[in-house]
Amino acid sequence: MTRFTAYWGFIVLGVGSTLLGPALSPILADFHVSPSGTGPLFLGGSAGYVLAVLIGGPAGDRWNRGSILQAGALLMGVGGVLLALVPAWSLLVAGFCVLSIGSGVIDSGTNALVNDIAPARGHAREQSLLHTFFGLGALLGPLLIGAFLAIHWGWRSAYVVDAVGAIGLAMLFSQLRLHRPVPKAQAVGARSMLALARTPLVLVMALMLAVYVGAELLVGDWSATYLQDTHHFDKVAAATSVGLFWGGLTAGRLLSAVATRWFTGRTLLLLTCLLSLFACVVLVAAPNAPTALAGLALTGIGFAAIFPLVMAIAGEVFPGTAGSIAGLLMAAASVFGALLPWVGGVMVQYADARAALALSIPLGLVMVIVAIVLRESHPLPRPAMLPASVLIAD
Repeated sequence: MTRFTAYWGFIVLGVGSTLLGPALSPILADFHVSPSGTGPLFLGGSAGYVLAVLIGGPAGDRWNRGSILQAGALLMGVGGVLLALVPAWSLLVAGFCVLSIGSGVIDSGTNALVNDIAPARGHAREQSLLHTFFGLGALLGPLLIGAFLAIHWGWRSAYVVDAVGAIGLAMLFSQLRLHRPVPKAQAVGARSMLALARTPLVLVMALMLAVYVGAELLVGDWSATYLQDTHHFDKVAAATSVGLFWGGLTAGRLLSAVATRWFTGRTLLLLTCLLSLFACVVLVAAPNAPTALAGLALTGIGFAAIFPLVMAIAGEVFPGTAGSIAGLLMAAASVFGALLPWVGGVMVQYADARAALALSIPLGLVMVIVAIVLRESHPLPRPAMLPASVLIAD
């Protein structure tokens, strides 16, 4: 039941996370906003997400993880309803912020939950399987937008569907008993969170996730515009085609769960970063529509394992504070997740969508370098051996 609930949560999370990209053009048209004016939308979502992961992750370590996750699911549902109903741009930004708060709680809490139940040396497989279901939801998001646009129901209907899924998730969490008190010696407070944040391995993992999430959302949010402007797709075909990216992400995460039989998590991370760099070059340099679609799918496959493998490393090294570490990593990721799509919007307006997606290439190179550092670094001592300032509650 716990795994089923976690997997359903990541399907709902995946749908909610990928509706914005293919819906962005009709949203901007409805509210008469230019691409460069999307900053408040991305920043509002990022602010909500940072707040959620920094509070929700440690709260799950300290108190009842199930109750925290239930609250996050309810907030996701409320955010989806707001997005379906609001008449003004400022209210849309507020609704997206609420949705992001709920999403951040579900994301950090469920990653920590799966690390809690993972067997020894099984974190990479468990995380890859969990994030496969995110990929499944991420694939459904563009398909929902494309379907509702095709039947003229509009982009708002897709947020209603996700809100219903989130409310169902809250009901599932209410049936679980996940209370796992953290020993007082390992409870995490403000000072110990700062100490964890200064740990070299945490800083390196945070950089990896920041760059990865920025690149993923850059491609996910602006690839539909790229297909429309550069390869002359209509809006329905462009929105639906983004499903190739998220479908590749799903397939890649399932493959990575299998590949953990033959590769260590750190080696697999380097291999997938190299693949993602190559795929971004193919996508950006595509001379025609078929090559662009192939590059889009390959980029999804290349990006697939990065997030779950970094979370697996975190779970193996910091098993007693999984939620807190997840919160720190995701907070770093959300900053780039807000900044890079907005920068992409500015480039779409003042250059073109191909130039916006070209940002993924230097980002991919950074990921390869960080993956090499992670592969060559020695694992840190486990939390029981870390300094007292990291372990003792404030």
